Amino acid sequence: ASRQGSSVSLSADGNTAIVGGFGDNTSKGAMWVYKRTGSSWAQMGGKLSGTGAVGAASQGASVSVSADGKTALIGGAADASGKGAFWVFSNTQSLLRETVSDRDDSSVPGSEFTLQQNVPNPLSDRTSVVFTLPEPCAAEWQISDMSGRAVLVLKRDYPAGENAEVFELKGYNGVYWYTLKTPFGVRTRKMIITER
Repeated sequence: ASRQGSSVSLSADGNTAIVGGFGDNTSKGAMWVYKRTGSSWAQMGGKLSGTGAVGAASQGASVSVSADGKTALIGGAADASGKGAFWVFSNTQSLLRETVSDRDDSSVPGSEFTLQQNVPNPLSDRTSVVFTLPEPCAAEWQISDMSGRAVLVLKRDYPAGENAEVFELKGYNGVYWYTLKTPFGVRTRKMIITER
């Protein structure tokens, strides 16, 4: 019961359609992209959903596409127990690709801010995260459990370029989210901690 069509959006030229389905994948939600050539419509790639969602986010409860059909937003009003979130997708080779995957993002266009997956993942007590910053800045880390409760907050100054942070997480168990907040945006990824 995907609820496809619960939200729809059409580009200004009428050739790109975004269709939301907030019930897809047990209410995690998704959206689909369709392109028109002449009088025929075709689905472009598979279903899309933003990464870093917390729980049954109901992504696709709202969708919107830009006039030129190159940027789409997908809303998830139920993310993180109703706190809500949205994700931004941009055009890549006629398909939409996620460019902002996180709640409360304030990305500066053109910035070279990246956050990689932690290694190892899953982990038992210690993990490392590599990230890149376009300029020196102060940044804040937050590690949260599935309910959104912060279990660790760390603030540090970092130089421009590639950096790494090591986290000692012994005693924790389950699925957690790590978030890096910087002047260039906010990024969130998931980690799994298993007891040894």
